Parts: sequence; structure tokens; C-alpha cells
Amino acid sequence: MNQIERLKTEVEALTERLSKETAAINELTQLAATETLKDRLKKAREILERRELLKLDRVALSNTKDQLHAAEQEAERDLRIRNREQICTLVDEIEKDAKSMDAALRRAGKAYNRISDSARQVLALGSNAEQFDLTLFKTTGPTTAAYRYAVYAFAEAFNLEPKDHIDSWPRSHDRTDMKGRILSSFFNARDRWREPELLKLEQQDTEYREATEEEIANAIH
Repeated sequence: MNQIERLKTEVEALTERLSKETAAINELTQLAATETLKDRLKKAREILERRELLKLDRVALSNTKDQLHAAEQEAERDLRIRNREQICTLVDEIEKDAKSMDAALRRAGKAYNRISDSARQVLALGSNAEQFDLTLFKTTGPTTAAYRYAVYAFAEAFNLEPKDHIDSWPRSHDRTDMKGRILSSFFNARDRWREPELLKLEQQDTEYREATEEEIANAIH
């Protein structure tokens, strides 16, 4: 039994005991009202003692509830920390797999270029090749064969469907920059947790301060 389960058991036991003791004191009070004066005094002392004990049980219950609340909060915080650490581990995997994917796609790009070159050579040689109908061959779209094959191979390898399409391929000068931006939120989330001083530096960089007279003068001139 862990700490939280133990405290929950104690809270339940104290709550039940308080309920029973309160009922017993009420019953004893009603019974005392029918007794003789001597017996009333005796029962009155017993009632007072039991009420004082009841107060102590209420204090014990309150303290135990506070301990339970603190233990639950600590457990929740531990869980959040474990989740945050798991996020960092997953981002490590994302970074590793992204690099692997980049390398694999670069290799695929080289194969794509070789297919394109070979296709162009086939067309060039086809005009003077034995039993090769170049006119008929051209109807199959050989000049775009490498591209079309790459599109279908990419969709098959990545399990992409029409709903996943993009409007157009990125422009050449945007590719590297956008690749870096797309996963940056993952890397920032990991690095800020593992290296909290980075977050402090960012906050310092964005803190407002009034410009000095020298800075204002330089800006004007």
C-alpha cells in the first residue's frame, strides 16, 4: 500500500468513526435527558469527554486530508515531470528519425536523378535503335516517368492519400528554412526543459527597458 492509499484508508476510517461517535453522543444526550440528576451529571461528564475526543478526531481528519492532498499533488507533479521527460525522449527520437529520413531522401534523390538521366538517354538513343518504336514509346510519357514514379513511390512509402496533399512543392530557397522551422517547436520544448538557463536568457532578451539618452541620440542621428 502506497502513501496515498494509506492516507485514503485513514480518511475513510476517521470519517466513519466521527459519524458513529457523533450519533452515539446524540443518543447519549437524549438518554441523559431522561435520567435522574445524579445520573445526568455522570452522563454529562461522559458526553463532554467524548465531545473533546471528537474534536481531536476532527483535527486528525483535517490533518490527514491535508496530507492526502499534498501527497496527491506531489504524485501529480511527479507524473507531469515523467511526462515531460518522456516528451524530451520522444523529441530525441524525432530528431534522430528526421536526420535518417533526410539521409534516405537524399539517397532517393540521387536515384531519382539517375532515373531521369537514363530516361533522357533512352529517348536520345531511341531515334536510332533497332526495333524500337520511338513514336509509340513517347506516348507513355517517358520524360515525366521519373517524377511520376517518385510521386507514387513517395505516397506508397509514406502511406499518403489525396487528403494529405499539398498545393505545390516548396520553392528551392524555402526548403531548408522551412525544414528547420517545422520541427523547431519540438526541439525548443525539449531544450527549454533540459536547459532551463536557455529560457532565462530568452526572457532577459525580451524584457522591456527604457533606452538610454545615448541610444536615443544615436537613433535620431
